[in-house]
Amino acid sequence: MGILASFLWEPGKDKSAIYYMVLDDIGYDVLTKPQRIVIPMNNGNINAIDGAISRFFDEIKKFKSKNNNCEVKVEHKTVIRRYGKSKKESDYVHNTLTRRCDEEGFTHKRLESKLPASALKPFKAALQTIGVLTQNDEAYIHHLWCIALHATKKTYRAAIKKLWKGKNNIHKMTNENKKQFNKLIK
Repeated sequence: MGILASFLWEPGKDKSAIYYMVLDDIGYDVLTKPQRIVIPMNNGNINAIDGAISRFFDEIKKFKSKNNNCEVKVEHKTVIRRYGKSKKESDYVHNTLTRRCDEEGFTHKRLESKLPASALKPFKAALQTIGVLTQNDEAYIHHLWCIALHATKKTYRAAIKKLWKGKNNIHKMTNENKKQFNKLIK
């Protein structure tokens, strides 16, 4: 088993947030339920950002300590504002996260953009059908799954297929599996 971690930074004018979850990379079982850490945007927020990022890495290390040989992959979406009040903090989050990943020897990949609404709706419906989401889950959880699976407008169907195969322990698709998957994705 490897570890797959999903990390999302969303800057805001008055407060920002860091969201994360940790999964196993085979069956996509949730090891750490989705977390939301709100960070007030004031002069002392660098310490709050560092604390939130440290909590994220502590969660990963907790599971890595059980299996030192496992690979850790961090998928992240760090919104970097080119202007505005939160540019400094956004750059800091991105640089700190990637530096910490490099120091720990974790592979990391940045998702460039969130899924557009046209792709998010079927993606969310498929996640609910597969059973990893409920109707009442907050929006950030859908985005964490998008990030974890590196789902884009062009690849979200393949990401759902990968998740579905992992959840159903399918290594090679049969004709029956293909029919079941096509019903899921519609």
